[in-house]
Amino acid sequence: MTILDSLQTLGRSVFIGCFGLVAARIAVYEEEDDEDDEDDEDFDVTTEAQVVAYLNDQQRIAAELASRQSAERDKITANHDEIVAKRDEEVAALKEMVAALSLENAELKMKIASTTPCGLQNIEGEA
Repeated sequence: MTILDSLQTLGRSVFIGCFGLVAARIAVYEEEDDEDDEDDEDFDVTTEAQVVAYLNDQQRIAAELASRQSAERDKITANHDEIVAKRDEEVAALKEMVAALSLENAELKMKIASTTPCGLQNIEGEA
């Protein structure tokens, strides 16, 4: 189960819990109007307390999931930064290699030009 699935499940649970809390509160108000039946009122208060406890648990779970998600996001960001740094190092190394090869190529052209009178013209003509 992914974090997103967990958050969706949590959202549904919180919605159901809120609905239950509202229903329990309505039942308490109805029972307050009908004071003849005190046992039902105590039951409804207990139900409301249970719903509140359930919602508190859901909030705790949501906080834990948010913390895990934040830690996972930080871990992914760190991995991404590390990959980018390695790529930048490799690009810099390749640029150095290209510069060295370009210098070597220029030196070879100069050697050919200095040893043969028409060597430089042939090299430049091919390029």
